[in-house]
Amino acid sequence: MKQGPNRPSGTGAVPQLEVRVDKWLQVARIFKTRSQADEAIDAGHVKLNGARVKAGHIVKPGETLEVVKGPRRLWLTVKAVAERPLPPPEARELYEVREEVERMENLTEEQRETVRIMHLMDRAAQASRKGQGRPTKKDRRDLGRS
Repeated sequence: MKQGPNRPSGTGAVPQLEVRVDKWLQVARIFKTRSQADEAIDAGHVKLNGARVKAGHIVKPGETLEVVKGPRRLWLTVKAVAERPLPPPEARELYEVREEVERMENLTEEQRETVRIMHLMDRAAQASRKGQGRPTKKDRRDLGRS
C-alpha cells in the first residue's frame, strides 16, 4: 500500500488530514468557491498567523486566519480540517470566530460613503490595468482602423 499524506504509515499513528488554505476556506464555507478563496488569497485578503499566505499552504488545527471579506474582517481559529464541503452547521464547527470587527452597521454615514468610494476607486484601478500588456487581435484591428 502506498504511503502518502492522507494514508496511514506503518507506525500506527492516526494520519492528519492535509488541506490547502484555499480548499479549507471553501469547505468551511467562508467563500462559496475555491476560486473565490484563491483570488482573496492572491489579493492579500487572507493571512495565516499574521503573515500573507499562498493558496497551497497546509492548514493545521490551532492556526489563526485573518480574512478580509468586503467590509468585514474575521479572525478565525482553525479547530478542525475536512476535505469535502460540509453542511453549514457542521462547517461552522471547523473554526471558531475570535473577533469580528469593521462591520458596515457600526460605521457612520460618512464612513460608509468613504468605504463605498474606496471600493469604486479600487474597481477603477483594476479596470485601468485590464488594457495593459500585449494587444489582442481585435485591439490591433481597431488600431488599424483609426
